[in-house]
Amino acid sequence: MGNLKVPESFKATAPGSIMLMGEHAVLYGSAAIVGAIDHRISVVLTPRADNRICIMSERLGHYQTSIDAITLKDPFRFVLAAILQFETELSVGFDLMIQSQFSDQLGLGSSAAVTVAVVAVLLSWLRKQKDQNKIYSLALDAVRHVQKLGSGADVVASIFGGIHLYRPDPFQLQKIDITLPLHLIYVGYKTPTVEVVKRVKKNAQSDAIYEKMSDIVRQGYVALQQKNIDAFAKLCNRHQALQVALGVSDAQIDALLTEALALPDMLGGKISGAGLGDCIMVLGEMPKNYFPHNAKQRQAGIQQLDVKISASGVFHETS
Repeated sequence: MGNLKVPESFKATAPGSIMLMGEHAVLYGSAAIVGAIDHRISVVLTPRADNRICIMSERLGHYQTSIDAITLKDPFRFVLAAILQFETELSVGFDLMIQSQFSDQLGLGSSAAVTVAVVAVLLSWLRKQKDQNKIYSLALDAVRHVQKLGSGADVVASIFGGIHLYRPDPFQLQKIDITLPLHLIYVGYKTPTVEVVKRVKKNAQSDAIYEKMSDIVRQGYVALQQKNIDAFAKLCNRHQALQVALGVSDAQIDALLTEALALPDMLGGKISGAGLGDCIMVLGEMPKNYFPHNAKQRQAGIQQLDVKISASGVFHETS
């Protein structure tokens, strides 16, 4: 029968992310502090002999289209937007297998992570490139194509890994070398980022809040550079008060944060992300599996997430 040639495949993986400081304000010119986490999304691309694009995800199901009919469709809008960045370069189709170590329902920058991974694997296949700056440009364009907004903070985290101070315009990226005793608590629900941003009306009051957030981010950056975790945690508490004033906290988030910070050895905490759901981040020593600790919390979907900052960003493999 002879030897059957196994098609060459390409793989890229990218980490999820959390916002440490500066969410919302970063959309209007301020800097933010963002970190990559040790939960990753991987994609494997195998070229086909026809013009079909077949997307397979163990969490989200299957979707098929052709290279001349790519349109944004749920639940693969971000994946398809990433593919659209290469539309004119596609001469054949491909199979794309997506695997994730965390649910997209938890937030954690899943949309940015899968976008980065898909852009990276397509660059590797089509252009034989592994240029982080090119991945940033294409992935950010894809995210903004879907959401019509996006600071790029989660994109940066998925590409470069670690913790960074980031500003989109003018572009600024400064790595911060520190280990943080952080814990995440998923509050049981999430509101799409675009919807949260729309609810936060940009007016004189919000502008003043963004200015205060920007100042806290600057102080937070200094505290992290000095490895002063206590000072950074206190700044997180101040940042949370501004998020409350912005209207992106709610009774459930407030109650969970109050309960978590009442534990011994807790230093501070805040919403991580757009708010009105997703996760809260707390700093300090928290007992393993403390949340949920009663039937009401379990029923509400509250869960404690064990994550660490990941030093590595996107990377590629070829087989």
